[in-house]
Amino acid sequence: LLDAVGGPVMMGWETPLMQAHAEELLPAPGLRVLNVGFGLGIIDSFLQERQPSQHVIVEAHPDVLAEMERRGWMARSGVVVLRGR
Repeated sequence: LLDAVGGPVMMGWETPLMQAHAEELLPAPGLRVLNVGFGLGIIDSFLQERQPSQHVIVEAHPDVLAEMERRGWMARSGVVVLRGR
């Protein structure tokens, strides 16, 4: 995923870091979690594996929102996507 000037926003090598963060942020099932900025959705996928009661994602970029829609994030149970800043 690249920003407006072609710089990387998120890279696949960050996956182990995102997994560790998800474990810290959501140590037990049934908790609520908020993520600002979906990026590649790496941490959000790990957060979903940890079974939150509610998972709120704030995303402003229209291309990322379109990709989230394509991948079914808007239809996932317990997931709330807030569009905009």
